[in-house]
Amino acid sequence: MSTLFAFLHHLCAFTLVSAIAIEFTLIRQELTLSSARRLQVTDKVLGIAAGALLVIGLLRVALFEKGADYYFHSHAFLTKLSVFIVVGILSISGYCRSSRRSNFCRGAGR
Repeated sequence: MSTLFAFLHHLCAFTLVSAIAIEFTLIRQELTLSSARRLQVTDKVLGIAAGALLVIGLLRVALFEKGADYYFHSHAFLTKLSVFIVVGILSISGYCRSSRRSNFCRGAGR
């Protein structure tokens, strides 16, 4: 079971990095209705991957690896987890702004 969760954890991490790369590519292009829709889908994939990465990672810490005591006494782990959470919170505001634009995108397609 530990191997399965390690695989899922890495799959989410690679999906997250891929979604960020796709977003950077889409942002550099001219913003059209089509690219705005792709950006929204990519942003949703990024959010789902980030949430799954966090949940699966915490499950690995609590249930499958060396245990919570080991990880929560590691400054490197705590720093990595803190940065991940802060960046996630900051990116939520960008997602909320793009979600407000979704009404515009739906209306423009008529």
